[in-house]
Amino acid sequence: MTRNTKQKNIVLEALNRLNHPTAQEIYEYARKIYPQISLGTIYRVLGNFALNEKVLHIKIPNKPDHYDYQTHGHYHFSCKNCLCVYDIDIPYMENLNMPHKEYFIEDHNILFNGLCATCLKKEGK
Repeated sequence: MTRNTKQKNIVLEALNRLNHPTAQEIYEYARKIYPQISLGTIYRVLGNFALNEKVLHIKIPNKPDHYDYQTHGHYHFSCKNCLCVYDIDIPYMENLNMPHKEYFIEDHNILFNGLCATCLKKEGK
């Protein structure tokens, strides 16, 4: 049985209020509410949430990982300029999770990269 602690509740609140935050962003949010919380606690809570499928752990090569409270199958877009992560409105392809002769595919992650609308405007594109 897991306990529902103040720290867990603060992390959940941050996940619901922030857009695909990093652990550091969650930590900064949490410190405003509960100054004694540690970054290690944030990572532990996020790790447990990801393990128990309460959050999606979005791994981005050569950039900080992000987290998403929406755990249903969907894809993400990572802006290479502002480093923000967004949900992208592309139908989730459930058929990619089908049996394969050599592998058992349980899930898939596709991350799209480029420039977000805000950064495109700033660059005049």
